[in-house]
Amino acid sequence: RHWQRAANVAQDYAFARFNKRTATVAYTDDEFEKLVAPAEAALGWSREETDTLFRLAALYDLRWYVIADRWPLDTARTVTDLKA
Repeated sequence: RHWQRAANVAQDYAFARFNKRTATVAYTDDEFEKLVAPAEAALGWSREETDTLFRLAALYDLRWYVIADRWPLDTARTVTDLKA
């Protein structure tokens, strides 16, 4: 922990206002079957890939280059593929 004056202990961190998180969406099994599965079939995505993409998007706050770098599955996906 970084040192600070005793008088400033109760104050918020100076850059705390920049620690914003982007709201991410989620889907239920019914929504997936009705809305996502037909589009996935056309683009060649599996359910596992879609779940992984949503998990990484929430974890890395939609930072696409980081998501592409951390893509754990055997199928290679480009940043453009992930964002589409």
